[in-house]
Amino acid sequence: MERAEWSFADSGTFAAFEQIKKQLEDGCKESLRIEQLAANHGISASYPRKLFLKHTGRGPKEYQMQVRNELACRYLAYTDYPIKEPSAYKGERRSGEDNGER
Repeated sequence: MERAEWSFADSGTFAAFEQIKKQLEDGCKESLRIEQLAANHGISASYPRKLFLKHTGRGPKEYQMQVRNELACRYLAYTDYPIKEPSAYKGERRSGEDNGER
């Protein structure tokens, strides 16, 4: 009986990592926690952290910041939005926002 080769890319854990990665990309405007995302997929939070480092060269938080920065750059390059709009996608406060002004 011949045994099929096991492939990490075909495993459920890698599928969970890909889904978490996509959630971070799609929800880049939100403050998502890797612990909660991992729990939603039934895996330990340390595992996606290791996979992010291995496959993206960054931890999950740094990866999400990269996605936010890229989105902000696209908004600046391809829209007429003022600078304060893209900075909101990067998770930065707008000037005066911390004291209730807008």
